[in-house]
Amino acid sequence: MTERERTGSAAAQEEVRTRSQTPYTVYILRCRGDRLYTGITTDLERRFSEHGGTEKSARFTRAFRPETVAAAWETDSRSAALKLEARIKKLTRREKDRLIAENTLGHFGEALNADAYRRVR
Repeated sequence: MTERERTGSAAAQEEVRTRSQTPYTVYILRCRGDRLYTGITTDLERRFSEHGGTEKSARFTRAFRPETVAAAWETDSRSAALKLEARIKKLTRREKDRLIAENTLGHFGEALNADAYRRVR
């Protein structure tokens, strides 16, 4: 078996390398009616436009169209992004508003490694 057969095509290797280097973004959208929606993506601009009324829209954003990206954080790990998303979804509205206003994830305490995330919006 050749090295190429064992490891796959060069294009497939590059795709895996690119995918693993793509940061994940956890975002909060401010939607119609001053509602908030939280999700994760690897391309925030693309995902925001999809939420605006395509078949890839979440049910919630079909009913309450997104108006702006209220906050966003990047991380290199999909696992870390999913953990942050889950933590944010458990917050009360008041806590989410505070999270958007502040520039830190520190109030999550030691349960979340806040250093693993970078605020991008």
